Amino acid sequence: MELIRGIGAAMLARLSGRLFHPVVLVELDWPGGMQRLHTGVGIIDWDDAAWDGVGQLGSVSVPEESPSLVPSSALLGLTGLPPEIYDRLDDPIRNRPGRILVGCLTGRSSNLLAGDPVEIFAGYMDALRLTVEVEDDAGETRIVHALQLELGSGPGARSVASITHSAEDQAAAFPGDTAGRHCIYNRASMEVMTWPES
Repeated sequence: MELIRGIGAAMLARLSGRLFHPVVLVELDWPGGMQRLHTGVGIIDWDDAAWDGVGQLGSVSVPEESPSLVPSSALLGLTGLPPEIYDRLDDPIRNRPGRILVGCLTGRSSNLLAGDPVEIFAGYMDALRLTVEVEDDAGETRIVHALQLELGSGPGARSVASITHSAEDQAAAFPGDTAGRHCIYNRASMEVMTWPES
């Protein structure tokens, strides 16, 4: 098996064992302060920050990795909303960064990470929706409020983009490097280049 992500030795050892305890961490650049949550319970201290657990009230849906040009999106969900959430629904979150990481805990009821978690999705906050779900539990109807946040991953395949790299760009990035000067007239040379006659 080939690993395509930089998984640390401590986390890899846990994943290679007979039993491991995964956890998903979510970091959102919310107006007014970073929001850091995880799918366990309690608080995880990592990366000089406290990550609050949402337990079974949270859900994370990450798209499958593929080389497609079509941008993908991840969905974050939270049910059983506290009252203060309703005051934050109109916050200007659009296009602010967010990321999702996955890690391993050292035990079932532990809040200690086995090594550093690995980023599995990074993008920007896009759509925020409040939904109302009606559940029938043993003949009783109850209303559950849920919040759904979409994280986009990038521009669409039909977006126009142009990538250029000039000798000046090369010199700015690598002072003293003169390799870029050999490419200054490459486009003009390409346009007048002809195949030799046989």
